[in-house]
Amino acid sequence: MERKKQKNAAKWTTLVIAFLVIVLAVGGGVYASMNEIGPFAEKSVDISKIDTTKQSEMMEEGTFKGVERVTETFESDRYPFEMTYPRIDGADAFNKTVTTYVNEMAQTYADAVIEQRLDDKTSKGHLVVDTEQIEGANDEWSFVMIALETIDDEQKQTIRAVQYDPSEGNDRIVPLSDVLVQNDETLETLKSKMKSVAALNEGIASTITDPKMSALNEATWDDFSNFALTTDTLTIYVSPSLLNSDANYTIAVPFNARELNDLFQEDYQLARMIDPNKKMVALTFDDGPDPKSTPIVLDTLDKYGAPGTFFMLGSNVQNYPDLTRDILERGHELGNHSWSHPLLPNLTPDAVRKEVGNTTAKIEEVTGQRPTVFRPPYGGVNDMVRGQLDGLPVIMWNVDTLDWQHRDGNKLLEIVKQQTTDRSIILMHDIHLSTAKGLDGVMDYLQKEGYQFVTISELNEFTEQQ
Repeated sequence: MERKKQKNAAKWTTLVIAFLVIVLAVGGGVYASMNEIGPFAEKSVDISKIDTTKQSEMMEEGTFKGVERVTETFESDRYPFEMTYPRIDGADAFNKTVTTYVNEMAQTYADAVIEQRLDDKTSKGHLVVDTEQIEGANDEWSFVMIALETIDDEQKQTIRAVQYDPSEGNDRIVPLSDVLVQNDETLETLKSKMKSVAALNEGIASTITDPKMSALNEATWDDFSNFALTTDTLTIYVSPSLLNSDANYTIAVPFNARELNDLFQEDYQLARMIDPNKKMVALTFDDGPDPKSTPIVLDTLDKYGAPGTFFMLGSNVQNYPDLTRDILERGHELGNHSWSHPLLPNLTPDAVRKEVGNTTAKIEEVTGQRPTVFRPPYGGVNDMVRGQLDGLPVIMWNVDTLDWQHRDGNKLLEIVKQQTTDRSIILMHDIHLSTAKGLDGVMDYLQKEGYQFVTISELNEFTEQQ
């Protein structure tokens, strides 16, 4: 009887073991299969902990001497990647920031591949991260990391930038708050300028689904923290959704740094750099400001990073104070062109004083700054008139575009080509749409001919030095 019990126990033990073997075999196969292609496929992958191959190259010469370019490679049949990024010996804060950024790029990519494989077990991806190093403003360095992610046939591009201060004793990432004054007024100005730049940039504008870019109205400073600053350009990298764009890539919005100069912190504000040995030309605009055409003129000047000199009528300054302030805020010179555009030699001395003095007072009231130059209407001036100008220098012209007469952008350009020489003062009127629309062609020509754009006061300063 005892023997029979032992025999039955052995039999049950054998059956249990056999069952466990089968369960483990089947379960292991199921687990392996699910881990390979099923819903649990590498859900917990941690990019920062996987084994990668690293190679590095030290930059031995030039601005970025001592910067190491690290190339990190991961071979995989699902989410392979190759990432090239900078490393600086001893710069712990910099290295940590860069490593965090590239790991985030790779992690986001790997997670997306895994998610895609839930629906299609054959899905696979590829990621390449490369880094541009750019000489930044104030001897800083800009590192722009560009990630191109491909999953099956879909591509996506992401950009992360790091502004770095490499000066001795520093290991510091430069935040945007160091560069731009950050308050509510500056934020609204930046949003407005971003809308203008985006609308004028064909590559950006073609992706925008809402011309008003209403999403930008809700933007905060955090939305603009991804940036690179060189001596002449501030590029802010933003999510396409911020501009109501359907693009599948980070959008780079480039600003002419001089256009934003009034928004910069003092340490980043730009002085005008003028080469006295190169050709110069002063663009002047009479009779404005005008709400239809002057904004077009201002946008075109911004496009070329050029200053102009605006000889304004006091009556128009009174009617359009915001536009007058905009002229100053964009870095242009303010000029007095009388109050009502009379032929001044035909007036009494007292009447001339009122025409000029009231205009000066109105410009100062609106902008907080007095005009620095004066142009008499029709060029009409004599000793009596000069005596009523309160010290303002009289500015004439030597290139008369006759834009008031022909109202033709092509003729405007033709006259500029025929008459402009080094140190010319070009007379135009910002009250005519034909001039506003034709200005781009004029400036493109002058720039290609090697002219520097200067204000009247700058031109006078360099002319006197000769």
